[in-house]
Amino acid sequence: MNFQKLIEFRYLRDVAIILAIKEFGYSIPQALGIKANQNIVYTSERSNRLFAEYANCRNAIFRDSDLMFPTEDGTQYLPNKFWQNIIKLLQQVGIKKYPNNLAQIHAEQIDAIFSLKFEKQRHVFQPSLASGILGFMALRPGEVANLCKDDIDADNMYMHLRETKSQEVQQLPIHPDLQSSLINYIKHLKPGEPLFIRMSKKQWNRKDVYRAVEKMSNYLGVDGIHPRRIRSTVASQMLRSGIPLKDVSALLRHKDIATTLRHYSGIIEMENISNAMNLYRPTKPMPKFTH
Repeated sequence: MNFQKLIEFRYLRDVAIILAIKEFGYSIPQALGIKANQNIVYTSERSNRLFAEYANCRNAIFRDSDLMFPTEDGTQYLPNKFWQNIIKLLQQVGIKKYPNNLAQIHAEQIDAIFSLKFEKQRHVFQPSLASGILGFMALRPGEVANLCKDDIDADNMYMHLRETKSQEVQQLPIHPDLQSSLINYIKHLKPGEPLFIRMSKKQWNRKDVYRAVEKMSNYLGVDGIHPRRIRSTVASQMLRSGIPLKDVSALLRHKDIATTLRHYSGIIEMENISNAMNLYRPTKPMPKFTH
């Protein structure tokens, strides 16, 4: 289990336990003893969504465990350890007065704990979002690493690129298939906050983008994928699908269309040959061979 996934698992597990205690009036030992085959249905849609997320996370890690809420080692979760973790969660959201009975926890306190959800899951989301930006927009790795919330124009669906190869501020329309995920993500960020950060809270650099793509390629079981290859793959597929060279060059933000032609002349030539052969028809039909 990697460290980022472990953080997500711990958070979702502990919040799901709090909700079970609040919802069903369980004691802490009763909640921690819930078996994996028990059907848990909360009254609120938000609680059910969180539990579904937790169940997916848990099943991916502890498919064979008979405990609904195991520790990260797959063993029985102990009440004193659970309570220590809950105090840490409450401290993180600035709650200093703890309820003696979690069944009596206030709705405002639960909302505050829910507000930590993005922070706990952010490092799991980042590799897929960064890879999506590369795959839909054909950005360079450094351009992805330098993105901030203020670079995303959610009203006009444009992305502003401040640190580009040409040292000029550039902008691109956000691909329709990327818009929903990107807008939902930046809603959780403060103005000026980087899109992608390390566990140390420092902004990514281009090496972090390479590592993110490596994680996604390992997850998908595909070897040899890296940001530069994604960029060239986008351009190649666009050319093969018949998109004009000038439009592909505009997406890649090459200053001169000759640059695009130099990098992708082989693909263009093959497509031209293929089109020519599809148009060519001999004056006489091919003889039919019979056995």
